[in-house]
Formats: sequence, C-alpha cells, structure tokens
Amino acid sequence: MIKNLIQRLTQNWHPMRFVALGLGLFLAYGGLTSSEPALGLLSLFFLFQAAFNTGCMVGQCAGNTCARDAVSANEQKKHAEPFQSGQGTVKSRE
Repeated sequence: MIKNLIQRLTQNWHPMRFVALGLGLFLAYGGLTSSEPALGLLSLFFLFQAAFNTGCMVGQCAGNTCARDAVSANEQKKHAEPFQSGQGTVKSRE
C-alpha cells in the first residue's frame, strides 16, 4: 500500500499536474496570508488532485478511466449494430 502511494506521487507527472500544483500552492499562500478559509479549502482540492493524480485535467483522466469509457462505448455500439441493421428484429407474419 505504501509502495503504491509512493508510486502515485512520483510517476506520471504531466503539464496539467504541475499547473494544478502551482495553482494549489498559490491559493494556499493567498489563503494563509489573508486568513481566508475558502481559499484554503480550494487550495487543498488542487493540491490533492496534483499530488495523487486524481480527476480529469484537460482530458488526461487518472487511472485510464477515459480509455475504459471508450472501450465500453465501443462494446455498446457492437451490441446495438445488429438491431440497427435489421438483423435482430422480429419478422411479422403476414
């Protein structure tokens, strides 16, 4: 578990992750200097996303969830094709 946590913290750093880290640090500094708790909470949100690579930042979904959604969409399309082409319909007796 600790090994997995360290791996998440040190790998897969992309530009949006650095932006979220910078924004989180900037908001944390602003929240601390002006004693604004709302800025502090917002900074925690961005710092958590940057540290643990969670959330979707500009289409770079953490944990390959975008790829999984694309696969499930393709599977749904495969199952719907026979019905759209008329192969899966029931023929009426006339």
